Amino acid sequence: LEAGLMGKRQAAEVALTLTPSSHMDVRSRLFALSGNQSRYKHLDEEGCRRALEIARLQARLRGHRSLSDYEHAQLKQQVLDLKAEHELACLAKR
Repeated sequence: LEAGLMGKRQAAEVALTLTPSSHMDVRSRLFALSGNQSRYKHLDEEGCRRALEIARLQARLRGHRSLSDYEHAQLKQQVLDLKAEHELACLAKR
């Protein structure tokens, strides 16, 4: 039990150093402290950027009720295209 808490303490100390410019460094350090269970789901810097862009577009879809049907469909297709691109890139990294 103590060993598990020590690992969480180390992770918490690393997380406290997080700044916008140190995001990828902190992610790497936290990944090194965790086990191997999610090693294939770990995103690299490009993967993080793609995921952030997808989330940004999805938020735009949810938040803008004033979009025309055409704009909504266009934005939705863009999200689907980015998701497919992201999935392929993640598979290629494995």
